[in-house]
Parts: sequence; structure tokens; C-alpha cells
Amino acid sequence: MPTKVATDLEQFVAAEGRDEQVARVREEIDREGISYVYYQFPSVTGRIMGKGVPSPHWETLAAKATEQEEWTHELELNSLTPAYMGSEATRKLFAQQAGDLRSILSELGLAK
Repeated sequence: MPTKVATDLEQFVAAEGRDEQVARVREEIDREGISYVYYQFPSVTGRIMGKGVPSPHWETLAAKATEQEEWTHELELNSLTPAYMGSEATRKLFAQQAGDLRSILSELGLAK
């Protein structure tokens, strides 16, 4: 049986210190006096989704969104792993992927 290799997404989600990052964001929300958070994001199917919530609920809402049956079903259909990532981890992942792609394209002579 082949060994499963963790994807970039799985590695970012499991990154050491993630809980501390969530706690720092919670502190910043409180410090800035933010009382309401609006989320807007593309779903797995490409549909733009949005939801506003009182700021004390942001962590649980973000985590619960990825546990919904519709979400996990779409992931399974596309052979993806269900995992919740916060905004900072997502930004880092996208930056890393963009850098990797830029390097590959440069090596192929397709980008400067």
C-alpha cells in the first residue's frame, strides 16, 4: 500500500504554532474594537460565498464551515483533503505556490 504524502495545504494546516496565530488574531480583533466580521470566499464549486458574524464567533465559524457535509462532499468529489486554514496561513501558501510556479516557469524560459 503506498504511503500518503502530505499536501502543501495539509502541511500548512498542521504547522506548529497555528493555535498561537489564531489567539493573536483574536487579541487583535479585541484590541481594534472590531465587533463584526464579514467573510467572503469562493466555494469549492467556484460560487462566491459570504457571511457576517459578531466577532466573538469568527474562529468557530471558520472551522465549522469546513466541516459541513456539502463542503466535505465537494472535496471528496475532487480528491481533496478537508482542512481549515486561517487567512495568514492561506496567504503564505499562495505566496509559496506563486514563487514555486515563477521558478518553474523561469527554468523553462517562459517567465523572467
